[in-house]
Amino acid sequence: LIHKPKCWEGACQKVPEGTWQDSWMALEEFYDAKIVKSIGICDVDDVLFNQLLEQRIKPHIIQNWMDPFHQDTDMRDRCKKENVQYQAYSTLGSQRVNHQGHEV
Repeated sequence: LIHKPKCWEGACQKVPEGTWQDSWMALEEFYDAKIVKSIGICDVDDVLFNQLLEQRIKPHIIQNWMDPFHQDTDMRDRCKKENVQYQAYSTLGSQRVNHQGHEV
């Protein structure tokens, strides 16, 4: 699972040595060699999802933020349509700092 496909402010300590595409190609090689059984990526938006579907091996799983206040319905629907497993993180609201005043 690629944890951070891109760096946003405060996410990376240094400039990445490559791109998510470079890492994806390495994961495809591991998958082909049967070193791993599935490959995936975190923090996927629509643009990235479209790019992933164009890769030689599409993702088996994506992991996105989902909690009671952020259901990520559109992405979950797209994953279902493309037969990509959706895995939620922060399901009990640890991202709730984005929703001040709403206790989960």
